[in-house]
Amino acid sequence: IAWLLKPEIFTTVERWVGVETQGKYTQGMTVVDYYFLTGNKPNATVMVDVVRQGFVDLLAERLKFYA
Repeated sequence: IAWLLKPEIFTTVERWVGVETQGKYTQGMTVVDYYFLTGNKPNATVMVDVVRQGFVDLLAERLKFYA
């Protein structure tokens, strides 16, 4: 939700993401092809960084509504 409210504080990349269901690498985990090793086309936006103070400020601002 924070990304929808303030996307400028996040760094994102487009990557292929799948869910491992065969137990070959994991069991039911999300797998991200961060280095494009599978050759699959990106199908998801993955957040890789956030401006910490921007996130804290946004959280504090939103929590004021519940004080």
